[in-house]
Amino acid sequence: MCIRPISYCSSGLSAGFSLLLGMADFLGELPSTVDEVIEYTHMTMHNMHPKLAELYYFVSQAAPFGTPKDTNPATVRDIMTKQSPALTHKQPAWKPNIYKGKSSLYFAVKEQIRAVQYDDLKVPNVWDVYGTVVCHAELEHTLPEVSVNLYSPTHSKATPPETLVTHPCVQAIESASSVKCKLKFTPPNEMFVLCQYSARVMHLPIKGFYQMKEKENNTIDLLVQLKLNENLKNSFSHCFVNLPFFNRGPVSVSECLTSQGNLSVSTADPRVLVWNIGQKFPSKTLEVILKATLRCDPSKKLSSLQQDEFCIGNNCYIQVYFKIADYSLTNCNIDSKTVQVTPSIKYKINSVTELQASDYKIWNSHGDAVVGFPAPKFLDL
Repeated sequence: MCIRPISYCSSGLSAGFSLLLGMADFLGELPSTVDEVIEYTHMTMHNMHPKLAELYYFVSQAAPFGTPKDTNPATVRDIMTKQSPALTHKQPAWKPNIYKGKSSLYFAVKEQIRAVQYDDLKVPNVWDVYGTVVCHAELEHTLPEVSVNLYSPTHSKATPPETLVTHPCVQAIESASSVKCKLKFTPPNEMFVLCQYSARVMHLPIKGFYQMKEKENNTIDLLVQLKLNENLKNSFSHCFVNLPFFNRGPVSVSECLTSQGNLSVSTADPRVLVWNIGQKFPSKTLEVILKATLRCDPSKKLSSLQQDEFCIGNNCYIQVYFKIADYSLTNCNIDSKTVQVTPSIKYKINSVTELQASDYKIWNSHGDAVVGFPAPKFLDL
């Protein structure tokens, strides 16, 4: 027998919480300081908050007779502010109004990669790729149906998703092959997340190597090498590396040698160095190198900044940040030629794709590292 918390068994709890979130989104920003709160207490309800007087009408639409019906702020706002023309048939509650204007479709594929590299034969590197497809459909029809391919059917190197979670408006998912994935959906009026996916890729986009050693007189020697995968697009919106040094006070650069880019102390945190690589790796070697000697000042306490108790001695890491436009590791993209709208109407389509590093760490080869081991196979359900 499986015993679950009582809160999970209450269907009204999630509905009530969703209503509260909708109310907070409808009201917008509330006073955040004590002085603002004191000032608000001397105001009337009408001039206290620009939307507080309308909150009653919002709740009346979202939860008529006290029962949450539709707590989506965008939908309720449409009902409150727009007057739809007389309809020839019943309009669904989640789309109470018909869009009027120039028809357009917007898709954004935002793919992210998380990775941890250890430079240890006993501990394998781990990484995963996940993405989000956002859609905004402004189509001048009662209930238009849109079909779109997440992957170009002609792309042989596309990686099929391991998991795919879609928005409730998606009516059908068709997979004609291991790569091609077609979604059919009737979009709401507001921008929404069409689907989220995760996938496995064979190679890391940037492979790294980090060595750091403490020396006498609070000095540090370090070496960083980064190698770009030959299959990756060598054109970045930005690419830089953060080198944090916790529990040592502020750091300064004594000597520095870089094959590309420049090294500087972060203006936001004096314990962090920033290596700005630039927008492109060297085309011949696809490799960049940083050698530096640093000096720390532990006498200066930085109590206002958060410390990492694990990162002492040689226990440290670097973090790589990069962003590539018009590219994805899984080759997930919206091909405008495969998008179909039923009934047929004229519309303008715009789609963007980007790859971004969300948490990309490389641990010091001479220190210990935080390692998460997968569960044993016999525990898999």
